[in-house]
Amino acid sequence: KKFMEERTKECPNENNHQSYASGKLSIIVTNNKEREKINLQKLFELLPEAKVFTVHSTNEATNMKEPPQVDPNLPLTQTGQLENIVSFKEGAPVMITSNHSVKKYKNNGIVNGARGYIDSIQASKADPDVAEVICVRFNDDKTGQLLRRDNYHLRKEHKPNDPLAVPIVKQRKKFKVRSGNVSWLREQFPLTLCYAITSHKVKL
Repeated sequence: KKFMEERTKECPNENNHQSYASGKLSIIVTNNKEREKINLQKLFELLPEAKVFTVHSTNEATNMKEPPQVDPNLPLTQTGQLENIVSFKEGAPVMITSNHSVKKYKNNGIVNGARGYIDSIQASKADPDVAEVICVRFNDDKTGQLLRRDNYHLRKEHKPNDPLAVPIVKQRKKFKVRSGNVSWLREQFPLTLCYAITSHKVKL
């Protein structure tokens, strides 16, 4: 923290949305609570007109019929790197939080830390407030090209703005909570906002 504070200075592009979307700018913080606070603040400040999709994870206990509720403040390291609740808007900078379970997609860049921005969001036909597919334009053109190719059929329902955008759907990950000895299966998009990132995510 001292190292970072000694190097803090004013940033003339702090409210330039494109700088965040391109991956050229991030606010570096030391903890996830501060990260989440800044991400929501910037999401609504810099994209005031875009529709917001708030996505709640679904959590299923696999070894207990009447389990206690999942602690909403569990860190990502304990939940398979899937957020409990996350809000998205078209144009927002995002980061992959969890490696893809399929090896070829993982090897093609769909891994924890890959960054881009939301090109567009495919909503459910049954409920226009529910996000079914999030199309991400990654900073590296090659990231996700295999996933995009293998899911080209999705374009029958939704055509992204950028032809290089990659469709991201929800993942299912297992995790265990020691308190209560409950095994969980969480379903959520493997994405998080990245106006702000924690210091351990920084690549120098």
